[in-house]
This record gives sequence, C-alpha cells and structure tokens, in this order.
Amino acid sequence: IGILAGIAVPRLFVTRDDAVLVRARSDIASIRSGIINKHNADMLSGKFTYDSLEKSGATNIFTNILQNGIKEKGASDVSGWKKGGTTGSRTVYTFALNKNQSVDFTYDTADGSFSCPNDTGRFCQELE
Repeated sequence: IGILAGIAVPRLFVTRDDAVLVRARSDIASIRSGIINKHNADMLSGKFTYDSLEKSGATNIFTNILQNGIKEKGASDVSGWKKGGTTGSRTVYTFALNKNQSVDFTYDTADGSFSCPNDTGRFCQELE
C-alpha cells in the first residue's frame, strides 16, 4: 500500500495542475473573445474605445466581458486570477497555477490586447 501511495499521490497533484492549466487556457480564450465581442457591440453604438474589464461594484473580475466574471483568487486559494494595478492604459492580471508558478497578463485599453510578455518564459507559452 505504501508503494502504491508513493506512486499515486504525486500523480494526483500533477493531474490537478494539468486541469487548472486547461481551465486557465479556457479562461484566456474567453477573456480575449469577450474583449472582441464587447468592443464590436460598442462600435455598433458609436463607441470606439476599449473599456475596463470590470463593472464598477462587481465582486468578481472580468464582469464587463464575461457573463458572471471569474472569482478573484483569495488569500487561501492556491490557484486563480488576481487583479493587479493599473498604469496608464494597462492593467495587470496575475494567474497563479500554484504557490511557485504565476504569470502576469496585461490588458491594454489602448488596443484591447490581453497578453503576457514574451520574456516571462515557458509558463506563459504553456498558457498561450
């Protein structure tokens, strides 16, 4: 039983991280699609700028482009999205896979881009 547990338990953690990665890729695709859809709808009504990704007063993040948004990562959560600071037209969102792996994404209201810098390494590439 000890040998089986020694093999199975580490595999369960890898499987969990794989599932969180797949969810993050889905989130990123939904966020990018939501940005485009919202911008196109705004253009039809004569507004040609990109908005914030959150509605004011909302408890979740990405509520301006996703129907229910995404629950922001809490202090006790191992993985998830967290909104960072805003500088000029850029807002930083951090995705954490676990306590040791995280990557910053930047949303730019000047051009509607939502991306992680190319120099952040392999984790960024796995999510893109």
